[in-house]
Amino acid sequence: MAATFRKQLLADWSSLPHVILSNILDKLLEPTDHVRFAAVCKEWHALATDYNHTTQRCFKVHPMLMIPSESQGKRKLYSISEQKVYNNFELPQACNSTKRCCGSSNAPGWLVAVDLLGEHQLSTTLVNVFKREVTPIRLPPLYFNAESHWFMVFSPKVILSADPIANPDNYVVVAVYDRVSRIAFIKGGQTIWTYLEVYSFFTDAIFYKRKVYAVGQWGRIKSFDVNSKPVEESLLAHGRYRFSCHAHKGYLVETTKGDLLHVRRFLKQKDVPRHYYFHYEHNEFWTESFKVYKVVFDERDESIVEQVELKSIGDEALFVGDNHSMCVLASNFPGCQPNSIYYTDDLIELGEVRLVDDGSINMDDIFSLIKLKDETISNGPSDMGIFNLEDGSITQHYSLNPWHRNIPPAIWIMPLFNGLG
Repeated sequence: MAATFRKQLLADWSSLPHVILSNILDKLLEPTDHVRFAAVCKEWHALATDYNHTTQRCFKVHPMLMIPSESQGKRKLYSISEQKVYNNFELPQACNSTKRCCGSSNAPGWLVAVDLLGEHQLSTTLVNVFKREVTPIRLPPLYFNAESHWFMVFSPKVILSADPIANPDNYVVVAVYDRVSRIAFIKGGQTIWTYLEVYSFFTDAIFYKRKVYAVGQWGRIKSFDVNSKPVEESLLAHGRYRFSCHAHKGYLVETTKGDLLHVRRFLKQKDVPRHYYFHYEHNEFWTESFKVYKVVFDERDESIVEQVELKSIGDEALFVGDNHSMCVLASNFPGCQPNSIYYTDDLIELGEVRLVDDGSINMDDIFSLIKLKDETISNGPSDMGIFNLEDGSITQHYSLNPWHRNIPPAIWIMPLFNGLG
C-alpha cells in the first residue's frame, strides 16, 4: 500500500507541466538548489539540464569562497547568497600537497595548483575540483628563479583563458611572477613555457579582448598578444598615466558590460616609521581602501586614452584576491552587495612573517628579514572583507581565525552551475 502511494506520488511530480517547473527553476538562484531539483526524478533532471543549456545559467553564478583548512586535502566552501559553509570539501589528489591554488573565472570549476617541484622548478597542475572524474592536467615544469624558501613570496599568480576540456587545443595558461619581472605562458598541447622578461612588478593579469593585460603597483598596464610570433608587447599606461601614489596591489577586472576596470588596493599600518623599506609590527596589515578606475581605450590603436576614477560601479560586485579577478551583477544573487569589492588576503608572506612593500624593493632588505623572524608575531591570511565603494566602509563576508598558521590563503572560485552538463 505504502509502496504504491510513493510510486503514485513520484509519478505526479514527474508529470507536472514544464511551464510550472521552468518557473520554479527561474526562482532558484543557488546551484545547490538546482542539484536538489534535479535529484527528484529523471524527468526533472533532464528538464534542469535542458533549462541550463538554454538559458545559459552557467553564466549567472557567483564566486564561492574556498577556505583553507588545517586538514590535509580538505577545504570549506562558503556561499555568499546562502551565508552557509559547506564543510569537508575534499580536493582532488593533485591538490592534496599543494601550497597555493589560483581560481579561474574563465574556466568555472578549475583551479591551478602550484607547488615546489625541485630546485628552481614549480609544478603547475590544472584541476577541476567539482568534476572529480576529469583527469588533472599536469603542465611542464615552470622555471622558478629563487630558492625554495622564497616560494610563498614569489609564488606566481596563474590564470586560465578557457576550459581545457571544452577547448583542449585552444586555451592558454599565464603565470605572473609577482616581484621578479617575468610573465610566462603556455598553450594547450605545448611542452614548454614561453618566458617574457617584462621588467615591471606586475601583480595581476587578465584575458581581455584576445590579449593578456597585466598591471602593477604603480598603475602601469601592459598588453601581450600571445598569439603573435614573436609576442607583441605594448606599454599602455605610462608617462602622464602613472599614478602619483603606490598601491599595495593592482587588479584588472572585466565588468558584466565588457569594460575593463583597474582596481587599486591600499593597506594601513599603525605606529610604524615610514622611512623603512619594509614595515612590521605586532599587528596585522589591514586593507584600508580601494580605488576603481575605468580604462578608456583609443579604438584606433587600442592604447589607453585615460583612466577615469569611478565613485560607483552600480549593481556590480568585484571579487579580487589570489585568483582570476571577476565581476557579477549583485542583483542576481540574494545577499550579494552591489557597488562593493569582495577581497581576500593575497599579501606577500615569508614563512610566518607577513611583509608589506612600500614600492622600494631591495633583495638585501628582503634577506635581512629572516633574522627578524623571531621578533614578529605569526599571523594567518586573514585580511578579508567587503569594501563598499560608496561610503568606504568594510564589513566581513567570512571571518578566518587569524592564528591559523602555515595555511594557504582563501580564494574565490567560480563553481560549475549545478554540475548539470
